Amino acid sequence: MKKLLTFICALLVLPCAFLLTACGGDPPHTHNWSTEYSSDYNYHWLTCDGCNEVKDKNSHDGDICSVCGFDKSHTCSYGSDYLSDSTGHWQQCSICGEPTTKENHSGNICLVCGYNSLEVVTSIRDLEIIAYQTDDGAVFTLVKLPDGKNMLIDAGSTKRSDISAVEDAIYDGKGGNITLDYMVLTNTFAKRSGGAETILTEMQVNNLYVPDTTEISYTPSEAFVNAVNYANTINTCNVIKLNPTSEDGYDVTRAFSYNQQEYSYTIDFITPVAPADCETEFDASIFIAITYQHKVVLLTSDATNKNIDNYVKADYDYNADVLITGYHFFYGKDAIRLSGSRGNNFLVDIDLRSPDYATVKINGSGTITATKKEL
Repeated sequence: MKKLLTFICALLVLPCAFLLTACGGDPPHTHNWSTEYSSDYNYHWLTCDGCNEVKDKNSHDGDICSVCGFDKSHTCSYGSDYLSDSTGHWQQCSICGEPTTKENHSGNICLVCGYNSLEVVTSIRDLEIIAYQTDDGAVFTLVKLPDGKNMLIDAGSTKRSDISAVEDAIYDGKGGNITLDYMVLTNTFAKRSGGAETILTEMQVNNLYVPDTTEISYTPSEAFVNAVNYANTINTCNVIKLNPTSEDGYDVTRAFSYNQQEYSYTIDFITPVAPADCETEFDASIFIAITYQHKVVLLTSDATNKNIDNYVKADYDYNADVLITGYHFFYGKDAIRLSGSRGNNFLVDIDLRSPDYATVKINGSGTITATKKEL
């Protein structure tokens, strides 16, 4: 008798369990199937009005289906809405769901469907360059990039007052933990790398670009060696050694969008002389070209005849709109002014002497403003 009661209870519980699990969800429910069929070009089916479950999905039985009435001879209807993925866009018929042929996007921000393949930034600023040369010829150049990233070119002074002035410019008076996404030591001269180790100690530097000192015949400054050695101990800092055979692989191009408008900038690191051919540390000087909104800013620090000759022979012609140079006391001029093919055809031409600083801004429409001021 006891076994019989147990069997009867099991028979009563199983249907209840089936009803509870037939349609998931919390709380569970009993399917309420539609009385009209849903359909696409090939199939028809019934749907539950409380969940996504379907049943009785079958092919149409003719050009005009006797089950659901779907007419395969209909004219597809497309609205203005598009479906899209990372490679293209298409439309779907509102009657049968038949998709149109997938087409490629018209650009990074597609003019047809609006798909945006770029990184979206929540704010944008002018490209701003603050170039600062101290009374003893040491140089710092801070580049504030439009998407919020920062680059420091050279860190030449060990004076606390000079380093603090640069940090204040980076922090912009707001404090906090500002990151240097890129830091460049244009050559191994102490007045280009004197404060680099301090900067590396006090700020987060993600990428440090330096001349490749492989096979050189000169002795790099102690400040340069210490800075590079220290950077190599920082797990979050990538040390990149530049020379003419590898430089193109390390250029930086950033494309992004703000308010559905497309922006981009490029940072080009130029090293005209191979390490084995460098007779002095100035032969290894890195030049930097920054392109934003079809305007080019070219920055140089020190230059030698070898450096200049190789620059010209390699035909690095950027048609620069802005030229910012460190003024080398021995040579008196920079590589660009000494090359006959370029002359002085720049919208803005700033040579830093001691002590002074310059600021250059390029806004989103490509307008350039520049000032120079003696300290």
